[in-house]
Amino acid sequence: MVKKSLIFFISLFLFSSVFAQEPLGVAMSQQQKEMLKRFQEENPRLAEYQKKILGLYEEMEIILKDYREGKITKRDTEEKLRVILHKQIEITSDREYMVEMTLFGILSQPLNNPVGKE
Repeated sequence: MVKKSLIFFISLFLFSSVFAQEPLGVAMSQQQKEMLKRFQEENPRLAEYQKKILGLYEEMEIILKDYREGKITKRDTEEKLRVILHKQIEITSDREYMVEMTLFGILSQPLNNPVGKE
């Protein structure tokens, strides 16, 4: 259950940081890194995929910040986001990633004993 919570919180922080009006700053980034480190200890292969995805979200945050500050146009923002989202889709549709996520989900569930068996 702890593993499932870690992946949920990592995903939540990544998602919220991308769409925040202001960058979440060093403190949030440090918290993300600490959570990723704990996750690395529990599931190193899946954590590698999560690091890649985290890197993409960090790139998105920079692009969106630049757009909000008027440094890049909406069209440039869209083009850059398309590239990053394509990379994210490549990662999340990778068979090894899917296997790791499936195993993670299965292994995170408590074992159910059949009725009458303990």
